[in-house]
Amino acid sequence: MKVVRSDVKLWIEIEDDNDGIEISFPNVARFHYGFARYEIVADDLEYILSKVNHYLALLASNALDAERYARMTGNPRWLVYDAETGNSYETPFFVEGAPMVEFKDGKFFWKNPGEAV
Repeated sequence: MKVVRSDVKLWIEIEDDNDGIEISFPNVARFHYGFARYEIVADDLEYILSKVNHYLALLASNALDAERYARMTGNPRWLVYDAETGNSYETPFFVEGAPMVEFKDGKFFWKNPGEAV
């Protein structure tokens, strides 16, 4: 799994499955899985993502939670995804091979496994 963040977008890619979700702030989510694609536009995107029963929506919701808690606590958070079950969660505890987010100087920084610091 790889996470990339800019000021206006959050992209989460599951490389093995060719799946991903792109969040365009403040209100658009684009899902890509295989050849299928769909898009959600909502006034309260975080709320809608928490209600959609799809593993990519849950992954995006957990990534946004990780960013929120990193900003609130000043500590890094890890985003964990289980490819076998499709389950994901964010945690304050180090998880080998999981992307990590930090909040520094008013911006979010994601570090993916295998990337240089």
